Amino acid sequence: MTPKPFTPSPAFIAAKARYDALQAALATASHALRAVPGIGAGPMGLTPDAVKFSAPYRTAKAAYDRAHNEARTFNGAYCRTFKRELAADRATRRANGHL
Repeated sequence: MTPKPFTPSPAFIAAKARYDALQAALATASHALRAVPGIGAGPMGLTPDAVKFSAPYRTAKAAYDRAHNEARTFNGAYCRTFKRELAADRATRRANGHL
């Protein structure tokens, strides 16, 4: 069964662009946090307290937390508001072999 063609609304296109931007910001913040020296250097791969109290770690962690909270808040409304559009987009990508 072939899904009917998906034509996104302008609101969905704008929301998807915002979602992609938030995901990119979250990935950047995550890479910056993992780049702090000493992450995972403790026993069992934990981060030592000395590293957690350092300025580079705290700055990177605060940036990551902000990006994560913004993405989480947006994602809740995005998934609820565009439930049908997201399902149709996913079905179209799946049918085209892009998922």
